[in-house]
This record gives sequence, structure tokens and C-alpha cells, in this order.
Amino acid sequence: MATTLFDTHEYVKRLEATGVPTEQAEAHATALAEAMNNELVKKADLTEFRAEVRGQFELLKWMLGFMLAGTVGILFKIFH
Repeated sequence: MATTLFDTHEYVKRLEATGVPTEQAEAHATALAEAMNNELVKKADLTEFRAEVRGQFELLKWMLGFMLAGTVGILFKIFH
């Protein structure tokens, strides 16, 4: 699973280099890291979503099969 890497220490150093106080730079780094990590899709979430989509796809295949069989039956009855 691909993960976005965010070096908070390097980010703090860059902010400090531009004149941001250490305490404020650390708060920015922490907040940004949390925001980035909260937006990532967890493997369990993705697995659950894939299972749900597969289930819906299976239902759709069955429904389409029955519709096709019904259509063929109707056409057969009409032309014979």
C-alpha cells in the first residue's frame, strides 16, 4: 500500500529558517501531518468498498441474465 511520506522535522526546520517561531512551526507541522493522514484511504476501508461493489456487480449480472432470458423467451413466443 502506497503511503504519503511527510517529514515533519524537515518542515519545521524550513519554517524556522523563514522566521517562524519553533513552537508555531511544530504546531503547523503536527496539524498538517494529521490533515494529510486523515485523508488517506485505509486498507480496511478499501477492502470493504471493493466487497460491496463486487456484491452489487454480482446482483447486476443475475438481474441482467434474467432479463435476457425473459426477452429471449418473449421473442421466441412471438416468432414461433
